[in-house]
Amino acid sequence: MSKYSKRSRNHQQSGGDFESNTELLATTFAMLTEVQVSETIGVSLQTLRNWRCMGRCLPYHKIGRLVRYHPNDVARFLESSKVAVGVSQ
Repeated sequence: MSKYSKRSRNHQQSGGDFESNTELLATTFAMLTEVQVSETIGVSLQTLRNWRCMGRCLPYHKIGRLVRYHPNDVARFLESSKVAVGVSQ
């Protein structure tokens, strides 16, 4: 049994508290930094920052001074920018 499944079981038994809820959430997904996102989507860090300031960017989370992106939001952004190419005959 992994330590996370044990925590989850303990969480269910104890009714949970803020700290255990936060730990469980942190193990559910990892947020991406702006550097990771800029490398993933192939734009410079400054371009990503400019997009964010202009409201042209994908959704992000602001945690204090930190900017973080959810991987699903990055995937949706990439999917939405896909250009369909028609088949010519």
